[in-house]
Amino acid sequence: MTFKYRPAVLEGATVFIGLAGPSGSGKTYSALRIATGLAQGKPIYMVDTEARRGLHYANQFEFMHGELAAPFRPSSYEEAIAAAKKAGAGCIVVDSMSHEHEGPGGVLEWHEEELYRMAKDDWAKREKVKFTAWIKPKRARNQLINSILQLGVHCVFCFRAKEKIALIKDDKGKIVPTPMGWQPIVGDRFEYEMTALLTLPPNSKGVPDLEISKMQDQLLPFFKKGAQLDEAMGERLAKWAQGGGDRKSTKLSQAVEKVEKYQKKMGVHEDSDEGAASPPPPPPATAPDAPPASAGGGSPFKMIQGQSRRVVEYADAMEWKKAWMKLIDNTGKAEGLKALREVNAPLMAEAAQHTDFAQDVSNLISRKLEQLEKRTAA
Repeated sequence: MTFKYRPAVLEGATVFIGLAGPSGSGKTYSALRIATGLAQGKPIYMVDTEARRGLHYANQFEFMHGELAAPFRPSSYEEAIAAAKKAGAGCIVVDSMSHEHEGPGGVLEWHEEELYRMAKDDWAKREKVKFTAWIKPKRARNQLINSILQLGVHCVFCFRAKEKIALIKDDKGKIVPTPMGWQPIVGDRFEYEMTALLTLPPNSKGVPDLEISKMQDQLLPFFKKGAQLDEAMGERLAKWAQGGGDRKSTKLSQAVEKVEKYQKKMGVHEDSDEGAASPPPPPPATAPDAPPASAGGGSPFKMIQGQSRRVVEYADAMEWKKAWMKLIDNTGKAEGLKALREVNAPLMAEAAQHTDFAQDVSNLISRKLEQLEKRTAA
């Protein structure tokens, strides 16, 4: 077999969004809103395990509905999801995936059935075969997850959640119940495979707590703090998965590399010219005009500001954010952070002319700066 490589290009990716929360947090409504954006005009299919509760939203959204009843074996989910794809689904909503884990006939009950088959009520024998009893349930779950990964259709999974309590020793050695936050009721591997796993606290009405949610860094600008999940977020995710905002290859790489050269200069005070390097050469004549990198003095921060403008000209929002985050992560002094904050504000106003994500990126950078300032001031 001949193995071939080609330049990495984001295209045709599949998005898996997980929404975890207790009853009343807005999981189903939010799932349908995101699915509407992800589907890009194609039909939405819902696999409903919640006693037809998905139909409560039939007057607000257009979607195909299918009820999945117990036993909630992984193979039953696999069959339902495959049928939705075959029917032409643009996005599949599974509400809820938690039944596959702890529902009637789910993986936990299946494990207990295997234990009873192997050892009946012989508790000593049960202890010996408890791992063997996981073989069939885990094999079926892995087959379900592998089939989903090969599906080629965007999916939104709803997970029930419960507040986890751990027994932890305090300073005095006393064991006390300690809240560990809301945890999704699902197998660990499902959490791992999600593109983004968003946690909806009680009565949040579809507003995720981004501090405890899990997602890839490049997706952070898609979600605004304190904002409800909506169709526009789904559309952004779909565009990203299709390769929206491609890199400008060589020009972009060169611009990012020039910005990264100044990482070592980040500890120099803004008003200081000590250690300042010569500004980089101007961009090609075909690029939009940019202020000289050394405008307003020769300090490294001024050069970073000028060079960052060039990054904005060459890069889409995600690459521009990535370059800035690298700079911020390598800043260790409080004075350098404050200088970066001053640079960020005017730069964002200019960036707004180049990208729809400018405000999202600005908020992300500001939060990062606040965290680092507190850390360095401590």
